Amino acid sequence: MQLYTRLFECPKSSFFLLGPRGTGKTTLVRTLRLANHEVSLLDEETFQRYLVRPGTFYEELSSLKAGQWAFIDEIQRLPNLLNEIHRLIEDK
Repeated sequence: MQLYTRLFECPKSSFFLLGPRGTGKTTLVRTLRLANHEVSLLDEETFQRYLVRPGTFYEELSSLKAGQWAFIDEIQRLPNLLNEIHRLIEDK
């Protein structure tokens, strides 16, 4: 796999990193070690847990301390979690 140098200045607050499949979003976050907590919705057990009870997502991520980051990979699989993310951002 060939890696390309990219310019990226990490925002100070919450942000969404969006782009087409295979463009290196996950690789970028992992390489720069931006996240203290990672949630992969490709993991079927994780996906099912949040599908059945989205509030669990809020409960788990609300324990992050100020300045800590969460990375939610493949969020498009559970768009309802965006409401929980919004609530987390507003409550911080």
